[in-house]
Amino acid sequence: MIKRSGKLLFLFLSLTVPSVLFAQANFTPLEKGDYEIIEEKIFFNPGVQVGGSYRSYSTSKRDGLTGDESFSQIGQVIGIKIESKINTNIKVYALLQNKLSLVDNQEPGYSSDKAYEQKDSTTDDGMAVVYQEAYLEYNHNPRAILKLGRHEITPGDRKGLIYKGVNTAISQDCAMGTWCTYAGGARLGTHDALYWAQLDYPVFFNDIVIQDLWEGERQQTSFNVELYRSIYLGEDTPLANYGGAASVDSLYQVTEGGVPVYFNILKTEYEGFNINWNYYDLLFEFSYISMHGQRNYHTGSQNDSYTVTSLNSSQDLTGKLIYIDFSYQFADNWRFEYSFLSSTGNSVESPDDKFWESNSTAYLEIQKGSFGDALFYLNGIENMGEGHSVSNLIYSSYRLSYRDKAQFFSMDCNYYNFKRKESVFNESGNRVSEIGSELDILLSWNVEKQLVFQSYISLFRMGDAYAVNDNITPGDNDKEAYQIGLNLEYNF
Repeated sequence: MIKRSGKLLFLFLSLTVPSVLFAQANFTPLEKGDYEIIEEKIFFNPGVQVGGSYRSYSTSKRDGLTGDESFSQIGQVIGIKIESKINTNIKVYALLQNKLSLVDNQEPGYSSDKAYEQKDSTTDDGMAVVYQEAYLEYNHNPRAILKLGRHEITPGDRKGLIYKGVNTAISQDCAMGTWCTYAGGARLGTHDALYWAQLDYPVFFNDIVIQDLWEGERQQTSFNVELYRSIYLGEDTPLANYGGAASVDSLYQVTEGGVPVYFNILKTEYEGFNINWNYYDLLFEFSYISMHGQRNYHTGSQNDSYTVTSLNSSQDLTGKLIYIDFSYQFADNWRFEYSFLSSTGNSVESPDDKFWESNSTAYLEIQKGSFGDALFYLNGIENMGEGHSVSNLIYSSYRLSYRDKAQFFSMDCNYYNFKRKESVFNESGNRVSEIGSELDILLSWNVEKQLVFQSYISLFRMGDAYAVNDNITPGDNDKEAYQIGLNLEYNF
C-alpha cells in the first residue's frame, strides 16, 4: 500500500513541477513605462484634499573655470497644498510655504539699501508659514474659471514679458472654446495696480487632443490668435526695477547725492497679440507688444527716509518687443527649439546721460526678472539666475532636448547669445553692445513618481556690455564664469 502511494506521489510531482518551471521560464518582468502606480488620495473628508512638496537647492558661481567662488546659495522650500471643494462649482485653494535661503558673497548690486532687485537675498522664515497662494475658485462654467484672492497671474503674452507673479487679484480665464477671455485686476504693491483684458480666438483645430512629452495635453493641429491690452498704474516705483541704463555718476539709478530715483505712473498701456500654431510635431509662437505711457520722476518716497523732491522731469514712453519660438520634434524622444527676442532701447548720446532726463523709446516690462529660463543671465531655477531685464535686448537661443517616454530621464542643452539693441557706454567711455553667450546643460531624473533630482551647469562668456545687473555701467569684461547647481524635489 505504501509502495503504491509512493508511485502516485511521484506521478503527481512529475506532472505539476515541470509546468510550474516552464511558467517561470516564460515570465517577462515589467519595465518602467509598462505600468502605472496609482496612489490613493488622502481625504480628511470627501471635500478636502491635502498634498505638498519639499524642495532643496544649492548653487555655486565662480569666475573662470579655476577661479574663486563669487556667489553661492543654498535653500529649501516646504509647501502644503489644501484644496476644499465646497460644492459642485466652488473650491477654496491654499498653498502654505516656509522658505529658507542663505546667500554668500552676494554682489553689491543687490544691496538692500538700493532700489530692490529681483535676485534672492538671505532670508529665513524661521518657523513662520506664509500663504504663497490663497484664493477662491468659482467654476461657473465647465470651461471657465473665476479666481478671487492671492494667485499667479500672467497677463498679455503669458510668459512674463509684461508681468508674471503671485498677487492679490481677481481674474477670469477659460480653458477652451470660441472667443476665450482672460481678464482681471491685481494689486502689485502698496501703490501699484494692473488691469488687463484679452481675447483668444481659435481660427481652427481638429479637436484631437494628444499627450506631448514637452507641452502636456494639446491640440494635434490648431491655430489661435489672441489680442490683449494691459494698463499699469502706480506711485513711488523705484526706477531700478526697470533696469534702464544708468550713467557713470548715477549708479543704481540714484542722483549724484546718492538718493534713489522714483516715478509716478500716470498710465502705461501694453497692447499686442499672440499667435500660436500647432501642426503635429511642429509648434510656432509669435508675440508682439507695444507700450506707451508717461512718468513723472522724483527722489525719495513714502517708504524711505529721504524727502520727496520733484526732479521736474516728465517722460513719455514708447517701446516695442517681438518674440518668436519655433520647435520641432524630429524623433520620438528628441526636439529642437529656436527662440528669438528683440526689444527697443534708448539711444544714448553721452556717458553722462541720465535715464530720467529725456523721453524713452525703450521697451520696459512692469517688473524684470520674470521671463526666460537661461540659468545664468535670466531667471534660472528658483530665481538663482541674475534676472536681467528684457529692455534694449536682442537674444537668440538654440535648444536640443530629450524626453524619456517613461518620463524617467530628461536632458536639455541650450545655447544663448545676448546683445544690446542700442549700444551703451562702458566705464572706459566706449560704446559696447555684446553682452555675452551662455551654454546650459540640465539633467533631470524622476527617481520615483514623486521624487525628482536635477543637476545643471551653466557656462557664460562675458562680452563688453555685460554688467552684473542692468543698473550698473559695464566694466572692462573679458572672462568666463560658470554656475553649477543641484535640486531635489519630493511631492506628496
